[in-house]
Amino acid sequence: MDQKIYLRLVEDKDMKLLFDWRNDEVVRKNSFSTEPIDWQEHVHWFNSTLKNPSVLFFIMMNGEQTVGQIRIVLEKDDVGIIYCSIAREFRGLGYSSYILNLAENEIYERFSDRYTLKALVKENNIASQLMLEKLNYQIQNNDINDYKIYVKIPEIKKAIYVCPPPVE
Repeated sequence: MDQKIYLRLVEDKDMKLLFDWRNDEVVRKNSFSTEPIDWQEHVHWFNSTLKNPSVLFFIMMNGEQTVGQIRIVLEKDDVGIIYCSIAREFRGLGYSSYILNLAENEIYERFSDRYTLKALVKENNIASQLMLEKLNYQIQNNDINDYKIYVKIPEIKKAIYVCPPPVE
């Protein structure tokens, strides 16, 4: 793989790209809200999210190619809630593990071991469940029907896993 894979902060120019990704059928199917998002709603959400100091929001790049997005909402109880999606043309190639690994490294470099990372995944989203388990996330008991909660527990998160590059 000749190109460099990295995270960059989301910028204003990413608004339309993120709108398209959010309205992708598979992304909607795996989201809390499965209905399409309209443009004005997205603009409001996007602008408020970019201004929120408790949100780390990244685009994953492979060279000059945009591959996916990851957002981590830092909550007051030292929990970081993960939201992630990969562009349609890059799904199934290993990028989801890679983007989460890069975001974990970013969080731990910025905040050491302060934040426990948490992901809420639909029961039928087997690919995300397997990816989280591969990265040492543990299932946490919950009372939410149709969802599983995965947590990166403090003892495991200290050993940062380095994913191999995605398969092209």
